[in-house]
Amino acid sequence: MFQAFRHYAQQNKKRLPFFFQLLLQKRIHQNKFADEIHLIKSCSRFTTPITQEEITNLLTAISKSTDTFSQRDKALFAVYAFSGIRKSEALALRISDYDRDSKLLHLPIVKRSSKNFQTIPSILSNILDDYLPFFKNTDSSLPLFPGIQLKTQLSSRQAGLSGRQVSYRFEKWKVISGIRRNLTIHSFRAAYASQLYKKTKDPLLVSYALGHTSFNTTMRYINEEFFDIFSVIEEVFNF
Repeated sequence: MFQAFRHYAQQNKKRLPFFFQLLLQKRIHQNKFADEIHLIKSCSRFTTPITQEEITNLLTAISKSTDTFSQRDKALFAVYAFSGIRKSEALALRISDYDRDSKLLHLPIVKRSSKNFQTIPSILSNILDDYLPFFKNTDSSLPLFPGIQLKTQLSSRQAGLSGRQVSYRFEKWKVISGIRRNLTIHSFRAAYASQLYKKTKDPLLVSYALGHTSFNTTMRYINEEFFDIFSVIEEVFNF
């Protein structure tokens, strides 16, 4: 089989993907794949966290705007900033998924996580409480963040915002608020994790809050500069 591949490759070099061209150039034999091919796990890039000042500037700019979707966008980006949930998890939220009394967001869609809810702080609860009156007399099973004006009557088939639409809206608000242009939606989650760790110094708590099943995933959100190992050692062994 390998000889047949080599013959085909020699006749069709320009059509081969780079990987197979490399195999041919190195003259790899059928029984030496494991010796020649090394799969290297790439490291994920550290996402730039959004700062608390930038979050304030962003939400303030949205609040002062007369944009048709300002109330919706303020609530959405506040959810990202103060709950740390993923982009897709926020977009899947329905009106009924917000539990005002328990200060919880029930997550209908989760990614590799057994935790299908998220505890939220009062600052987010207050923003959502101000936002929900726009849905008065509306079916609570509809999207919490619809893709149309809130004053428009929502239909039973109304779809929520898409990921592309959210990215577009964020690009707009970044320009208006003057925050860094290289920030992404994931910057909110990175900031959420960073702030939690700075305050608690408890990576397990951060892992639970982010809904990670692997602690290794959590460590990608914790910058090494947050580890004050010297102070800890001094405190532990100060007899």
